[in-house]
Amino acid sequence: IVATIFAAFVTALFTLPNLPRGVAIGIPIFLFICSGAILFFLIRQQKGLFSSLLRLAKRLRIATHLAAKHLPQAEELDKQVLSLYQKSHTIFWEVLFFHLAGRFLGIVEVYLIGASITAEFTFLFALFLAGLAPVIRLLFTFVPGLFGVLEGAYSGALYLLGLEPTLGVTIQLVKRIRATLWYIFGMCVISLNR
Repeated sequence: IVATIFAAFVTALFTLPNLPRGVAIGIPIFLFICSGAILFFLIRQQKGLFSSLLRLAKRLRIATHLAAKHLPQAEELDKQVLSLYQKSHTIFWEVLFFHLAGRFLGIVEVYLIGASITAEFTFLFALFLAGLAPVIRLLFTFVPGLFGVLEGAYSGALYLLGLEPTLGVTIQLVKRIRATLWYIFGMCVISLNR
């Protein structure tokens, strides 16, 4: 996810036309903050990320009862994550490969939908939208299914980039239809296997 966001925003900063001045200033700030957060999490992950967060919550007196209750499970999870990094290198790289392949196919999907609607839609626009989606999901996790949120974000982003806002709604609706069809197919397969 992080690689997609970085690639999308860096590409947008240097290549996309008609990028508003506020966005052009905001992207480097966002990338700088994200870089610091990622570096922090990478360092902490080697020392036990989840247990460290719960200990920090206890020190700051944030949900101390819950932090104390779940601390043993967090320590066990940290041991398993560390064990995965140290022992199961092959599994880690396989998982990473398939995750990145899925992200790339998501960018291709957005590009194919957008390019089939208008010739102005390029792969760079698709990369930008694919990088924007995880940020929107993170900011609006409280909205069930993000109904309307991703459509609005895509429309606003394409409008700022000089394209028709309706294109963003169309792309997101096609993606939702595709997801629904796969859910139905998956449920049918599960039912038949039972």
